[in-house]
Amino acid sequence: MRNASAWNARLAAGRWTKSNRIEGRAGHGCEPSAWEHKVMGNSSTTRTLAIKGMHCASCVARVERALKSVPGVSDAAVNLALEQAEVRFAHEPPSLAALQQAVAEVGYEAESLESPEHHSGPDHDAAAPLLWRRFLIAAVLTLPVFVISMAHLIPGAPALEFPYRDLVFLLFAIPVQFWCGWPFLAGAFKALRHGSADMNTLIALGTLSAFGYSAFITLTSPLKHAGHEVYFEAQMVIITLILAGRLLEERAKGRASEAIRKLIGLQPRQTLIWRDGIEVEVPIEKVVVGDVVVVRPGDRVPVDGSVVEGSSAVDESMLTGEPVPVSKRPGDRVFGGTINTTGAFRFRAEKVGSATMLAQIIELVRQAQTNKAPVERMADRVSSVFVPIVLLIAIAAGIAWAVHGSLTSGPIGPPALQAFVATLIIACPCALGLATPTAIMAGTGRGAELGILIRGGEAL
Repeated sequence: MRNASAWNARLAAGRWTKSNRIEGRAGHGCEPSAWEHKVMGNSSTTRTLAIKGMHCASCVARVERALKSVPGVSDAAVNLALEQAEVRFAHEPPSLAALQQAVAEVGYEAESLESPEHHSGPDHDAAAPLLWRRFLIAAVLTLPVFVISMAHLIPGAPALEFPYRDLVFLLFAIPVQFWCGWPFLAGAFKALRHGSADMNTLIALGTLSAFGYSAFITLTSPLKHAGHEVYFEAQMVIITLILAGRLLEERAKGRASEAIRKLIGLQPRQTLIWRDGIEVEVPIEKVVVGDVVVVRPGDRVPVDGSVVEGSSAVDESMLTGEPVPVSKRPGDRVFGGTINTTGAFRFRAEKVGSATMLAQIIELVRQAQTNKAPVERMADRVSSVFVPIVLLIAIAAGIAWAVHGSLTSGPIGPPALQAFVATLIIACPCALGLATPTAIMAGTGRGAELGILIRGGEAL
């Protein structure tokens, strides 16, 4: 794309129109609130919600079903990586309270995004410190238990057994299970309370089964004896590895939404406007159509408009990719997010808020990241029945091994428990819900950084 008209052409060919602004008092254009609809090229309207508490593809499926059940909703698409829901309506949209109640009934929280075009997704860095602490404590407590438990498998290494070994393991396992693994337990309880099951259910059932069995064996056997058939190391390793996976997930989510954050960062928070013969600094949200905006050398242009006084050269590389600043004189158009390089000038604001070129680019990228590719929709359909099927398979595997043990006069409890726990843990559907949306976010985001707008996952 060589100039701003190319962006206009792409935007016009896409799903955005220039009618996202409504007329306010005194003839000035004013921005609609988050609960006033956006024209999508037909009679349908959309609303964007931030969804809290999702961790896997099963969560996505439940939230989508809940939103689609609200009268008036024609479709709903939930993005796990962005933790956002795009809700579409064919006619009069329902209230925010109705959508929030539907989401709350399945165990999640929904909030209105007051400015979706200025929202890059959840703040993954905010939750990282606590997650890191849980992981580090789990790793420190798990490592000695794992080494001691597995030492007998190393050729030539002595078995590391000592009195009260299993009791020491139990003391190490308790904080790992109930503090480090608390997010999984709390998530499983929330899902159970709402009559559903998700990734947390599989993890909680698997680790609690191994921990409960091992604790029972330890406390009902001679405490000085070591070497019972206990599985503390398995329970602790599972929680530690899944916490490590959560950290990697948060990092991937944060990197995937980095492009939107960079685009949002192109817009200044404050700007100068000319009122009653003086310069007044105001938040960019307070600028309305018709205001005369003052731009000094080095400032970013806050909104779109036309120069009325002064001249300068403006760096429009964020729009056109051209490194050479463009000369601006009275009558020329300027765009929000571009950088004034030399002289000072004043311009009259013509498009503000979500009507600016930069806001439309941001929204187009966000929409592309929210729209689902066919493979992603297929994954969502699978995940909606995935967890219940895995639970049934795990129970069947446990029963089968128990029956096998009774028929062959072999051990019953340990093989059955191993089969049950292994089936639950290996089937956690984390990647099922994150792989495709994270890849789409990374691809569309990188494209936006290079000046390429991609309509969505299907096109990508």
